[in-house]
Amino acid sequence: MSNSILVSAFIGGVQKSGTRSISNYFRHHKNISVHCKKEGHFFDVDKNFTNNIPLSSAIDRYHSDFEINSSTKILCDISPDYIFRQNAVKRVHKYNPNANWVILLRNPIQRAYSAWNMEVNRKTESLSFEEALNAELAGNSKSRSHDRFQYINRSRYYPQLLNLWKYFPSSQCHIFSAELIWKNPGKALIQILTSMNIKPLDINNYEHSHKGSYSSSLSKDAHDTLVNNLHFELYELPTLLKWKENPWVQDI
Repeated sequence: MSNSILVSAFIGGVQKSGTRSISNYFRHHKNISVHCKKEGHFFDVDKNFTNNIPLSSAIDRYHSDFEINSSTKILCDISPDYIFRQNAVKRVHKYNPNANWVILLRNPIQRAYSAWNMEVNRKTESLSFEEALNAELAGNSKSRSHDRFQYINRSRYYPQLLNLWKYFPSSQCHIFSAELIWKNPGKALIQILTSMNIKPLDINNYEHSHKGSYSSSLSKDAHDTLVNNLHFELYELPTLLKWKENPWVQDI
């Protein structure tokens, strides 16, 4: 593949907000090429870069993971960790400052609980949700230094968006409620694809997938801890983003 053809669309987050379902839908669209791997994870891997400039061998491998034919109009990287890992956003900007971003935001309380549940199912998390939240607030120990354990910080969307806007103008950043997509996928997907200058595909190709199974419900103590620490995201951010309604208030 020629290096002159750049990836120009990034579904960069957030984790546990339905990016897998978007990926499956996009993979059925004849005008969109998504990487063959489940997730891109190129710009958040340090070994691919020197001083945030991609190694030529690494960028060639990255580009080769996209299949192109005569119908391909856009290359799309779907990596839900990008927006949280600040260097990834900076590297994307160096790679393609004209790229468009699509960011899905889920109720931050439900996102945090879902992320913890995912790590439990992966056998990487041994603490209860309440214990995990308290450990994070106290400053995770060295054994919990991986950002998979930052359940609260990953749900603090505003600092992540500020970093995104630092490199990309708001006109290139399209931010949607995950709940809107689940409730009305037809309307939401038209908006997403329109932002990418791509004609929408039949909505029948969209299915909300990768739903986790929970062994217990969210406790009141954990819920209250999250409300106290995510107050801005819950109550102020939807207004700042000029959403017509706050999709999370009814769940608080």
